[in-house]
Amino acid sequence: EKTDGSVVIIDLDQMKMIEIDRVARKYSKTDLNAWARQMKNAPGFSKFKIKIKTGKKTKTIGGYQCREVVAKMGPVTRRSWVSADIRIDPAVVEFNKKMAEAFPDVPLITSKDELWRYYVAMKSFPVELRIDSKVKVGRSTVSSTTKSLLKSHNYDKIAPETFIVPKGYTPLIKPRPE
Repeated sequence: EKTDGSVVIIDLDQMKMIEIDRVARKYSKTDLNAWARQMKNAPGFSKFKIKIKTGKKTKTIGGYQCREVVAKMGPVTRRSWVSADIRIDPAVVEFNKKMAEAFPDVPLITSKDELWRYYVAMKSFPVELRIDSKVKVGRSTVSSTTKSLLKSHNYDKIAPETFIVPKGYTPLIKPRPE
């Protein structure tokens, strides 16, 4: 769940990704298999090896003592600030493992699982994350940056209705036949 109230749900049983915009009262559904095929064949995303290193820098974020981890994953660089003060919920690790098992030939997904295994070995949870991506498309380069900051965490069970598109919400784009 994001601070803007939007929610991204990945349902590995149904192989769907559902994005819900609570402000606009809209949603979109994506077939994960189709998404994975696109990611597998996207320029720069199809073949690479992940390179992970722990930096020497430390800083305090939100009261947590953090250490820098940089992961280079093809055209994507993930700069994480991780803290040993927050325990990693085994369900998070299990989810990333299941994603990697579901899409073993999609390096961006399998490398994310490898990064989570690295966090587990460090016994550290990401508190701040910056993802930079530079992809060549023809003669152009498309760049993007995403930043995330942990505001709070808990390991309470999530209410089942969180994973259902609320009544009255309309499709953001017309869903394609499945």
